[in-house]
Amino acid sequence: PGAGSVGGSVDGTQPGGGTIGSGGPGTGQPASDECQKMDIVFVVDDSGSMAEEQSNLATNFPQFATVLSTFTTATGDPLDYRVAVTTTGRDIDYSIDLGGQQFPMSEDGDDGAFKNNCNVSKRWLEPADTNMSQTLACRANVGTGGPSYEMPLLMSKWALGPRVADGTNAGFIREDALLAIVMITDEDDASTEQNNFTMDASGNAPVDWHPADQVQFLDNL
Repeated sequence: PGAGSVGGSVDGTQPGGGTIGSGGPGTGQPASDECQKMDIVFVVDDSGSMAEEQSNLATNFPQFATVLSTFTTATGDPLDYRVAVTTTGRDIDYSIDLGGQQFPMSEDGDDGAFKNNCNVSKRWLEPADTNMSQTLACRANVGTGGPSYEMPLLMSKWALGPRVADGTNAGFIREDALLAIVMITDEDDASTEQNNFTMDASGNAPVDWHPADQVQFLDNL
């Protein structure tokens, strides 16, 4: 949140006049395109390379929570938001082939499930939640014990697709809210729906999830 709304032009004006976030002269009403509600999903890398970044996230997420809590719309009302956290990892089995000798690997991930830890059983946080900023910071500190394959694209799909359908994240998405997905990782996306594959000594693994897939999924959503 910053400029106030979504849908205006780059110079801060709307078609027909008026600035972003205004509701017309003296109306006291928000513009038709102003963002009143936001559903925010953080997909955070929990692989072993994220130790330094995790410490940074834990320090700065309370500040982000403060920005959310103090942001107001053009009418002076607070932003109606929800914020959830999941990770880049999924349950996966694979083998590493080192010149003919194979080493089986098995890693466990969140599979797109929103975190419900840090002494709060609900899978997303809202403005009225007690100690929201501290809980959000706690959840964002997802650790570094997750799978070594970072799949933020696929996990954002699973979070808002299969994990909604099976009830895990059900109820999070609101039809009248702007959906925002924030992916935090220090590696290229390695999304794949394959399992039990073989990775060569160079670290190459199958990649079958592409930007066009993500665009189509989000458009349909």
